[in-house]
Amino acid sequence: MNSEKLVQAISDIVEEKSKKDTNIFGYEIWSYHVAIIVKYAKLLAEKLGAD
Repeated sequence: MNSEKLVQAISDIVEEKSKKDTNIFGYEIWSYHVAIIVKYAKLLAEKLGAD
């Protein structure tokens, strides 16, 4: 599995867990925190030459 597929698989799992009623933070944790952190992590990785 290449790194893009791995990132997508993990992303799918985390988003799905965020949708569950048992998530005390609500789905907003995905929209307003996790998705934004991933966006900036990718930009930083690109800038620093990470793979």
